[in-house]
Amino acid sequence: MHDSVEAALLRQPDWLRKRFVEAATWANAKLSKPGVVQVLIAQFLRGNPSPRLRSTELAPSTRGAEFFRRGYGDIPTVEEVVQRRSELIRSWPAAKSMEGRGLLFMPRESLSDGAATVQSEGFFDLDNVPAWDTWIYFDGRTLLSWVPTSLISKVQSGIDVNPEGCIKWADGAGQ
Repeated sequence: MHDSVEAALLRQPDWLRKRFVEAATWANAKLSKPGVVQVLIAQFLRGNPSPRLRSTELAPSTRGAEFFRRGYGDIPTVEEVVQRRSELIRSWPAAKSMEGRGLLFMPRESLSDGAATVQSEGFFDLDNVPAWDTWIYFDGRTLLSWVPTSLISKVQSGIDVNPEGCIKWADGAGQ
């Protein structure tokens, strides 16, 4: 039986800390690679999420809130992303910086309007799903992700325009 995200965060078990470290390690490595051209604003205006934290190595077969709502984005799918990331970084040095914040996404509450995509510069997709490279845990109703410090203000902008409140900080701050 899986714990709820809230229960896991309250206890902060070792496996959850390990996932935060792995997400930070992966995201910091991906964000430190200079892109030839950063994703254009026009791409965001069309509602396309940024590829920066959506690596092909970790890509689930389908994306979006419907992916979660219809049962495709179930616990095993999120676990596959997490386990694959763990395997890929096994020999990497751990992240030098763990600075960042936990983020909660409730897919059943998403209106999928795309506003958070534009405001977060693509961290969220059209369905408000955070970039999969940052996924940590899914309890069947809430997805926990990690947000690097460098993206907090962009993610906050996405949260600010999210009328249904399906995305929020795990620590409750910034609300």
